[in-house]
Amino acid sequence: MFIRDFTVAVVVGTILLFLLSKLVGRVQFSVSTAFWCSLIGHALLSVSTLITGVIFSRQLSLALIFGLGVGCLLQAGLFQVAVRAKSETITASRAVVLSLIVILGGFFVASPIIEFGGRGLKHVVSALSNGNAYLLIAIGLAVIYSMLKPLSDGLFDTSIWVAKILAPSDAEENATTEQFLRFGQASLMEGWLSNVPFITTMVWCLSVISGFVYHWWAGILILLVSVALGALTKILWTRPAPYYLAFLYHKMINRVADYRRDGDLERLEASESLCEDLQHIMCLYQSSRLRPPTPKQVMNIPYGDLAYWLECGSGRA
Repeated sequence: MFIRDFTVAVVVGTILLFLLSKLVGRVQFSVSTAFWCSLIGHALLSVSTLITGVIFSRQLSLALIFGLGVGCLLQAGLFQVAVRAKSETITASRAVVLSLIVILGGFFVASPIIEFGGRGLKHVVSALSNGNAYLLIAIGLAVIYSMLKPLSDGLFDTSIWVAKILAPSDAEENATTEQFLRFGQASLMEGWLSNVPFITTMVWCLSVISGFVYHWWAGILILLVSVALGALTKILWTRPAPYYLAFLYHKMINRVADYRRDGDLERLEASESLCEDLQHIMCLYQSSRLRPPTPKQVMNIPYGDLAYWLECGSGRA
């Protein structure tokens, strides 16, 4: 029953995103983008509703409001990430409106289709009162963590790598250069990009904690399975370095526009210089299939050597 209802909701959400994304968000979703946004968005919505239902088990109306509110914001953030991955932008307000449309479509379109109607809330209440709720939450969060892992590690590894190859070539390994790299990485990841590794880590921690709340053996099992699943998805789904460089570049382009609008000339000059450096790196690596170097591999890359990974990465990746 749940699989059937979830499938119908995802299909309805896909159709709504595909048909209304251009009108509401000023950006056209492809069918594949609409599908994945609907699938992951409904998963986030289900998990957030389940968590708030467990927390506010004695006040289910409040739990429903909080769960839908949190799920709406998570979906909106997901839409922004998906749009930016296509080198386009969508404002937060328009992303929230699209998220609300998807949620309302689940209530007023998907429910009548599957003739579920008012019994849907009773089904949710029954699921929340089930003793396996924490185990379901742990499994759901572990799956979300494994899906976010490739993007999170890819952005983190790429940013620290770029920070090192843009450092002065005569830099030496010491506390000062380590601090310089941290500042450089923070500058590249400023804004929503920095939230991706943070959210991924938080989702993993909540998954393990939920497992231990259910039972001690479930916590250990979720810990092992989530780590293994995350490692597997990272191996299978990590993209080449140019994919993550594009995220950094387009984020920097947006910052240049913001600084120009605000008249912040000093930051504007620094951001434009960094954009030129990123363009140069993207041109060097645009035809390569090399993945970003891991933090351990970054330690062997010389400071200021932009082409080192292109020349030596195939043998070390």
